[in-house]
Amino acid sequence: MVIERQPREGGMHQRDTDIVAEGKRLVALGNAQSVPLRLLGGVAIALRCGDLAQRPDLVRAYKDIDFAAPKRAGRTVRDMLIAEGYEADREFNALHGASRLLFYDRENDRQVDCFLGTFEMCHKLDLAPRLRLPGDTLPPSDLLLLKLQVVELNRKDASDAVTLLLRYDPERDDTPDSLGLHYIGAVTGADWGWYTTLHDNLETVQRFAGEILAESEDVARVHERVDTILRSMESAPKSLSWRLRDKVGRHMAWYELPEEVGDDA
Repeated sequence: MVIERQPREGGMHQRDTDIVAEGKRLVALGNAQSVPLRLLGGVAIALRCGDLAQRPDLVRAYKDIDFAAPKRAGRTVRDMLIAEGYEADREFNALHGASRLLFYDRENDRQVDCFLGTFEMCHKLDLAPRLRLPGDTLPPSDLLLLKLQVVELNRKDASDAVTLLLRYDPERDDTPDSLGLHYIGAVTGADWGWYTTLHDNLETVQRFAGEILAESEDVARVHERVDTILRSMESAPKSLSWRLRDKVGRHMAWYELPEEVGDDA
């Protein structure tokens, strides 16, 4: 597909070559315009996990900045990023702009992806209520869900999930600084597809942990925390639609295959 790109306008500010710092800068710009931008993806995990994400066994490079913003904020986000020197993917945005916007930073060879109100790839997650929570990123529970909604989990996403699981304890209450078991159980208890993919990928993360982590005690901690989440998911109440879909099982696809528009963050 040939993609036409909007000519880049001169940025008001110098874009930061450090991708994590640039993500944080853009969040601050959004806040200044009363738009609650929240980072997600690898950059969000790097920001939340700090020095842990820089450990030799967990550090990785990031190419993309992913955001969530309210659905009504699409025009403001577009104008802000263009003013900052980002190129809008006009064809993609014309087709998908009601729910998702795509931009490029040519000088730093990176992409900015903004999900409006809802994240929808292999699975769908309503982000609107989560955007009202404080912080530069979505809460850890959402970061874990969105990393593990990919049906074919790769090592990079598994490594990000391992970093989150080392940094945050699973706790019943859903707070900005915990892996909220009640929230994860509510998401997966309402949707058999979400439950199945997350269950599969948490088990995959356990298998990857021994390859990724340098210390055996860290591997044991990840295994313990994954087991806690899995037990909580299994015991959480299930909706009627969940129970009906469970009867069909894996004989019918339980996920979508999204259009690829660049490297995942």
